[in-house]
This record gives sequence, C-alpha cells and structure tokens, in this order.
Amino acid sequence: QSSFRAVAVIFYEVYHPNDDNDDDLVNGKNNNGDDNNTGKNSNDDEYDNNTVVERLHVVGSNDEPCCISGSICAERAALLQLRFIPHMKRISKVVISTDALHPLYPGMLCREFLSSHPHTHPDLRIVMAGSKCANCLLDIRAGQQRDISKLEAPCTNSSTHHHDWAPIETTLADIYPHPSPYTRLTASEAYRMGEQFADANTEEISDERIETPPSSNTNLSQEELSVENRNEKLLGQAILASQHDNRTDLHPIRYGAAVLFSDGTISTAHQKKALEYGCSLDAVTQLVPSIDKKAKQESPIYPTLLIQADQFGIVHPPFAVARAFLSEHGYENCGILVHNTFDTHNFLKVVRVKDLAPSAPDMGALWED
Repeated sequence: QSSFRAVAVIFYEVYHPNDDNDDDLVNGKNNNGDDNNTGKNSNDDEYDNNTVVERLHVVGSNDEPCCISGSICAERAALLQLRFIPHMKRISKVVISTDALHPLYPGMLCREFLSSHPHTHPDLRIVMAGSKCANCLLDIRAGQQRDISKLEAPCTNSSTHHHDWAPIETTLADIYPHPSPYTRLTASEAYRMGEQFADANTEEISDERIETPPSSNTNLSQEELSVENRNEKLLGQAILASQHDNRTDLHPIRYGAAVLFSDGTISTAHQKKALEYGCSLDAVTQLVPSIDKKAKQESPIYPTLLIQADQFGIVHPPFAVARAFLSEHGYENCGILVHNTFDTHNFLKVVRVKDLAPSAPDMGALWED
C-alpha cells in the first residue's frame, strides 16, 4: 500500500543473573534488594556487579492491508517480538531506516506504543536515517539501486569510508509528550488509580456547576467564558459524556470528550468499544464530524479547547489517532487540557495540539528528489 518501506531495529538488554542471586535478579532486584531500575537513567551503562547484561536486537518492518487504518508500522512489529524475551532489563535504543529519501520520525501510533511499553523510558534514544548518502550520494531508495555490491561497498567520498545517511536523533519524551496518566498500567491498576483520584477530588468533579447534561447543542455564555469556568464546564461535559459508555464488560475505563468552539457551542462524544480493542473508536475522534463541519462553513468556526476525561475525572490528552487527525488537518492551535503534574491533586494546564504532536512525519517528503 505505502510507497516506501521502513525497518526498525530495537536494541534491548537482558539479565543473565548469577546463580547466587537468581531469584532477586529475575525480579529486577540487585544484591541489596533494591530495584535495579530505581534512580537509573535508561541510557546508563552501569549495572549491578552481580548481573551480566547482554545487548541484543529485534527487527520489524511495516505492512499494510487493504484498509490502511489496520496497518502496522516497523516499530510496533519489532516491539511485539519482545513479549517472548525473558529477563528483560530495558529497551536501550530504536533505529529506524527507510528507503524513502529522508529520515522518517515514528508515527503517532508507534510513539504511543513505545511510551506504553514497560521497558521504555522517556529518555529512550530514537535514531532515524534516510536512504541517500550525504557524502557519495549513493541512493538506496526502492528502484534506485539494484546493484547489491554497491550497497556493501564503503563510501567513496569519506575519509572514514562510512556512509552518512543524514541521521536524526531524538528521545521518546521529545516526540510523545503528555502520555495518558494510565500509561504502563493494567486495566485493573488504572481503575484503582481512578478510584483513588476520584476520592481525593470528589468536590471538584461533582461540583454542581458542571452537572449540565451533555449535548451537542450546549452553549457557554460569555460570562461563563472565564478560564476557570470554561475549564470546569467543559471538563464536566467530558466526564458526563463518559457515562454513555456502557461496555465496561470489555474494559472498565470509560472515556468522554468535549470540545468548545469559537462560537461558544460545545460538542461531546464517548468512546465506542469493540471486542477486538483495535477496532474501538476513541472519544476524541468521534468529535471529528462536528469539528470538520463547523470549520468548513462559509464563516468557519474552529475548536478552541478540547478535553478528554474518564469517569473518575482524570484528564487524558488525545490518544494517537486523534493527535494525528488534529495535527494533520489544520487544528494544531486548538487548546488541550492536560494534567500539569499528575498526583492526587488536580493541577491542570492548557497546551496546544502542536505541542502534543511535534516532529510529525513529513509524508510529502517521501516523493521528493
């Protein structure tokens, strides 16, 4: 389906615990009973003396079915193989190569998947490379180079004889800021966390000022458009929208979303779950028809603030599909409510869509010469 191919190489490290400390090290404990992950930078090369660490890698490639929304990218294809690896320490680096001319950043789904993996860390190194050497101009794009011997030959215009594929390096935190507060939690762990948050913030999420029933025709009057009132009203709409999700048998967390437009109107939606999770429709993308319809009017009306929340009142930035839509379809300046720092206190702030989707893949560049 796509006009390019990508290969992701994920480097990871595994424990080879010594016999004397086998049980502790398999469970991620060092000789002192401390957690080996605690206080360590994920790119730190120092480990407990009782542990032998081996660095290995897996490889994945992109593939697409007839319906492109069911596609799998190289990074996710590689990540899935790690489910079979025992004694994992961490993922240390991700390298992405492509036969497109320019390096490709991971897409939103892969960023979300990487951030959700239990063995990644926000400072995970991600390196991307293109397919044309900046020194000798060797071009390995599909259809450009058929002579395998040239691919294996050293660079002819470099003192080191190494090809320069114009690599770009970034980190997971840089390309996927503000992940969901439930990242890396199981469904039951997320539910318990939600209950604890609700207990600590009962007064905030049940305030009578936000108990208006959700409706696509809801309107905020001008006197209600102060920042504090606006955020509370819209958050209440999102929480109440989540109550329309009646499929807790599939997953216990219910998501709702509410968007405020420049004319003061509000639209709401809730997640629609499917038995196969990947077929579910998230709450924010359910707002797309309303957002696009208003923006394409003769006098355009644009979304100004969007909130996604669960039944407990925890705010979740848009998930990958919604981030991609909003950032790629002209809504990059829409405000998004997020938790500033997440704990039992409900500290919130507004960021922009463009802040949630930095360095989006430049798909148009794939066809440039």
